[in-house]
Amino acid sequence: MEESRRGFRNESAATRSATVWTLANLLSLFRLAAAPVLLWGAWHGKAGLFLFLFGAMLLTDLLDGLAARWLRQQSELGARLDTWADLVTWLSLPLCSWWLYPEIVRPELPLLVVALAGYGLATFYGLQKYGRLTSYHTWAGRLSAWLMTAGVMLLLLKYSPWPFRVALSLVLVAQFEEILITGILPNWKANVPSFWHARKMHKLPAAAE
Repeated sequence: MEESRRGFRNESAATRSATVWTLANLLSLFRLAAAPVLLWGAWHGKAGLFLFLFGAMLLTDLLDGLAARWLRQQSELGARLDTWADLVTWLSLPLCSWWLYPEIVRPELPLLVVALAGYGLATFYGLQKYGRLTSYHTWAGRLSAWLMTAGVMLLLLKYSPWPFRVALSLVLVAQFEEILITGILPNWKANVPSFWHARKMHKLPAAAE
């Protein structure tokens, strides 16, 4: 009997470990670990390192969600790790870009400040209501992240600022939707695709009664 219990504990520990160390979570952890290096490289004027590392962070940002869905590795921990990785990535970007490319960033400051304010408002509202960061990963949020990936690189490589401006505008739309979702959901939920889905979740308890 004791051997059976020990085997069950070992199996549970192995299952928990496999749940934590998934490919999706490792990609999010990479972004978290890379953010300080990104800041260090930008502060010291290492533009090549910044572009390479930031490109890798953007790529893993796209891949972690795909890996979680394709490999069926979606979890609350994964959603929270991805949210924290997004937060440190996108908060690092304005500082790094200003240190390295002030002449490029300066014309984009008004819209950038508005987008950051929207991001901050949505984040603060979620923290105030749930006591933790929201992890909705909405369709609009994903689309804005993909567009930001292309827009930032095209901006910093001096091709065109317009993809970046369009992406920032969509970021505002996505953050407004997140605020609406937080307003309607009484409890914290991960992976809410849209406000329409949030409304359906909000109506479920009443429908069940």
